[in-house]
Amino acid sequence: MVSGQTFNVKDEALTLERTRVRTLLQRYNLTIASNFQEREKQLRGIIHHLGTKPVIEQPFRCNYGSNIEIGDNFYAGWNLTILDSAKVIIGNNVKIGPNCNIFTEDFSHITTERRENKAVALPITIGDDVYIGGNGTILQGVSIGDGAIIGAGSIVTKSVPAHSVCQGAPAKVVTPKVNDEWQLAVDIVADAIAEKKDRINVSFVQKKHSVGYGRVARVFALMEDAKIIGPAEKGKRPLLVKSINEIKIPNGVTVVLPK
Repeated sequence: MVSGQTFNVKDEALTLERTRVRTLLQRYNLTIASNFQEREKQLRGIIHHLGTKPVIEQPFRCNYGSNIEIGDNFYAGWNLTILDSAKVIIGNNVKIGPNCNIFTEDFSHITTERRENKAVALPITIGDDVYIGGNGTILQGVSIGDGAIIGAGSIVTKSVPAHSVCQGAPAKVVTPKVNDEWQLAVDIVADAIAEKKDRINVSFVQKKHSVGYGRVARVFALMEDAKIIGPAEKGKRPLLVKSINEIKIPNGVTVVLPK
């Protein structure tokens, strides 16, 4: 099942394991909400790997739990459902809104196999700092890159680039494109170096590039992740790189370096 082969969802061993986990989940979902320590203890008995400071609002449902790995500082709203018949790997600082679904499995698309309860599961990977809006659904085989935003109500059927915004059913990347955001990041650094600035802020970028606050905030987040700038400090951010050549542009990203 975990290796991506066709399997019978009514297999006796799988059914017994799902029943065992659902019993644990019933106990978790009925635990008093204010008893955070007990809730976390129970989650650690269900989920294979759970990082620090996890919060999963009740109710929560999964198939096995043994195929789920979650990083630090995770938050999920009510009614998170994870069908983890394949691996589900979730990074650090991920936030998920209410009524979201993560489905690694799908019944066979061949009629005769469906009659025999055959299904196939493919892994799902969600990177660091991803935000999935309420009522979002992530389907099998999808990877979501670091820092991506999945709009509320979206159904994600294809992999999503890092630091992009994806929206719709089926979901499509609406803005920004990865290359465009890296290009803006490089241009921001070039401007700051040209004007001999030690710090940059939102108003400086908006004046230079005529872009909205939302896009500037996303690019600053990308730059902070890439160690181009430091963390926010009283509305300003220190410029860490002293040269365009110090920027580590990832593979697959094409930008034009200023002369």
